[in-house]
Amino acid sequence: MNAALSGGDARRTAEALSNPALGLGDEGVFPSAASLYHSELRYVRDGSGADLRLEGIQALALFLGQVARINLAAQGRNPEEVWKRLTAPDVNLEDLDPARKQVEKIQFPFVARFLY
Repeated sequence: MNAALSGGDARRTAEALSNPALGLGDEGVFPSAASLYHSELRYVRDGSGADLRLEGIQALALFLGQVARINLAAQGRNPEEVWKRLTAPDVNLEDLDPARKQVEKIQFPFVARFLY
């Protein structure tokens, strides 16, 4: 995993995350979010000055998978699915206002760009 992060190929990072040895199981990795995984995992590794360990890779990959799910819902322009993903317990977002659940379609492209 750390070798993949050292390179500039986000696809290689996504492939490394798909290795069953990491134990990500059913949560899986979203190949469409390869650049998200690569940039964020690399940022954390570079910031720490040390290679990422298994527990750190797993935790970050699972969280980034939640971000990818939100982005996919936004790309699908489905307010109900976006809300479902934003309020998932694993996302840990607080103080979401249910009154803002209906998002105008014009905002979806912004949301999709923001998350990736």
